Amino acid sequence: MASRLQLELSSSRSAKAPVNSFRKHSFSEWMDLFLQFAFMLTRDGKYDIGSEVLRHILYSNAYSDFASQTTIRTALLACATYAKDYTGVIEHARRLMFTHQFNNDPTRLMLACLGGGMYAVDAFIDTNFQKHLHREIVTTKLVADGNEAKWVASRNRWAVHEKMDNVEEGEGEGIDHSEDTEDQASDSHSKNDKGHSGKSRWTHATAAIGANPEPTRATKESPILLSVYGQLSACAKSYQSALFYLFQSHDLQPNDPVICLSLAAASISRAMQRQVDNRHHVITQGLGFLQKYRTARLLKSNRHLEEVEYNYGRTFHHLGLLSLAVKHYEKVLSLAEERIKETSAQDAGIAKDSAYNLLLIYGTTGGTGLADAVCRKWLSV
Repeated sequence: MASRLQLELSSSRSAKAPVNSFRKHSFSEWMDLFLQFAFMLTRDGKYDIGSEVLRHILYSNAYSDFASQTTIRTALLACATYAKDYTGVIEHARRLMFTHQFNNDPTRLMLACLGGGMYAVDAFIDTNFQKHLHREIVTTKLVADGNEAKWVASRNRWAVHEKMDNVEEGEGEGIDHSEDTEDQASDSHSKNDKGHSGKSRWTHATAAIGANPEPTRATKESPILLSVYGQLSACAKSYQSALFYLFQSHDLQPNDPVICLSLAAASISRAMQRQVDNRHHVITQGLGFLQKYRTARLLKSNRHLEEVEYNYGRTFHHLGLLSLAVKHYEKVLSLAEERIKETSAQDAGIAKDSAYNLLLIYGTTGGTGLADAVCRKWLSV
């Protein structure tokens, strides 16, 4: 009887001990196995199964801590990038942006994973993502301006104290949860996540994420969020809104070449619309920012001269000044030719884009001989 009681007591104690292994392997080792398995499946063209494996462990309580959730979400982002599932890229990057509040790295990661192309642009200008990005901008501005904010551990977020008077942390009556509800339920996929195959899945929420061990608080507005929102508006052909946010970003980072180029592109595109008040003024404004972009880009070296010349040629091409566009496109080709001879590089870089645009200009202006020469030299396999 005594030995039986001793066994029961020992078993109850062992049941209360924290479990950090399964079949003599730690949970971290199992995670490495799951990640490698998902990567191999994605590489072999079975992205749906690989993503499903990672989503299952994402919901596991064994990996509910903040670091594990970040690792799994980043792995999902990597798989979606490899499979060119741009909707998945936006979903996972958005979740990382939500859990890593006031951190610009998830935004940079999203832009790197999106790359380019019309499918990436379609995912980028998603309405829900646009709303999420705008909420992040507003929250960052309120906190950076010194508004009273409280760290809500259950959501791993700073909440602005506009509606939190006399309310306990986590209670919903005084905290406006309406803005973050959509982000908290992003893993429910009730609206957008239909998987790579188009079938609706994952209608339940994820496991509760552990507390962020190093919560940061915004001390100033984020030029990255503002510039990305401006670029999103430009992709949606809302150039006036794009200029509004890009100018705010420019105030914070006046010498950033990407911001200056974005302002130039948005200004030129705005000038092409019929609603513009003073077309010549807006074009001059765009060319001014283009010159500022050139100065900032070539400040330290001429390594990016091909890129600068191409953007000048594309600007004049968009304005219909074809003779000026041809001049800059040909400059790109000559620079690329010199670079290939000096470095024995096989990649023509942006020269192929310049050659294709030259082909279009020569084709529309009757220069068939020039078009044929450019095509044979730069666009033939």
